Amino acid sequence: MQLKRFVDKVALVTGGAQGIGYAVSQRLLSEGARVVIADKQGEVAESVAAQHGKKAIALEVDVREANCGDQIVERALRRFGGVDLAVFCAGITGMKTWLELSVEEWNHMFEINLRGTFLCLQAIGKQMIAQGRGGAMVTFAATSGHGPRPDAAHYGASKAAIIHLTRSVALDLASHQVRVNAISPGIVKTSMWEGVTRDRSTLQGITPQQYEERAISNVPLGRATVPEEVAGLAAFLLSDEAAYITGQVILQDGGYTLKVS
Repeated sequence: MQLKRFVDKVALVTGGAQGIGYAVSQRLLSEGARVVIADKQGEVAESVAAQHGKKAIALEVDVREANCGDQIVERALRRFGGVDLAVFCAGITGMKTWLELSVEEWNHMFEINLRGTFLCLQAIGKQMIAQGRGGAMVTFAATSGHGPRPDAAHYGASKAAIIHLTRSVALDLASHQVRVNAISPGIVKTSMWEGVTRDRSTLQGITPQQYEERAISNVPLGRATVPEEVAGLAAFLLSDEAAYITGQVILQDGGYTLKVS
């Protein structure tokens, strides 16, 4: 039986036209939400939204822009009249040993992953407070935010910062009945994972297949996950079934961090 937990709800999804964000958008739409699909790839977002008629709209937005959150909120208000749910999937990764990292690479990572998440959280949080009817949001950290990553210190640090930001925002918004939680995925079969596999195998002097096999060997459940499974967890955290959950960071990693910090 298909759940319909988000009928009459308006959801915003950044990075919503590809990877995990696409799966999240599709899941929320399938459960009755009206969705703003915000993505840097405007044409791709338009194509995804067009498949759902009046239930979805696309917005080309770059989370590096200072008014990115305001743009998304304004679009949601103009088309759907409010904001109830938000998921922040927009982000990048990158592999380079920390001794070789440039200031520009460090800043670029934080500008998109952390600053972009902060700007959207702030704008949408203000709107939810103004509406006075509560809400729920989900941010994305990563297993890299839970342990050392010498070959991706900038990525891991940005995700660790998202964990702190999420918990801080959740505490502040709780009195407004706005819940905020984070998901830390492990290996997810997306184009981003393909990039990680390519870059880390190069750094380690092995083939991409060898690297992937080695990585998955550290997952107790013995496999990678797929975006649809991550979307299922996001949908649960946004739903009324999770009404007493806020400020939490859920590791969805097949047990990876039980073996690897």
